[in-house]
Amino acid sequence: MADPGRRRFLIDRERELGIRIPAAVAQWYAIDGAVEHFVQGSSAIIVRLEQLGMAADGGDLAAGRLLLASDYQGCCDWLVNLAWVRLLCRDWLTCGVGGSEGCR
Repeated sequence: MADPGRRRFLIDRERELGIRIPAAVAQWYAIDGAVEHFVQGSSAIIVRLEQLGMAADGGDLAAGRLLLASDYQGCCDWLVNLAWVRLLCRDWLTCGVGGSEGCR
């Protein structure tokens, strides 16, 4: 279940960085313990919630990408292309899970 504090953090981070985090990524990061659970079973270096958008010293954001993870050898990154994010509504962080209340 999504944590309201984590949702608020994601909204604030979007505002701070001037980006839109894709809904699927935001949903995953908003679930309390989801990132930590994935970290336990993975050799990848997962970007934690507090680091989201701040990893790679901002280099990925400047290139229009959001870094989510890197492999432990530093050879491969998992990125989201932010140019693809086109939302009709702010997304479920502010519109409500499973509904469109509050969407414009």
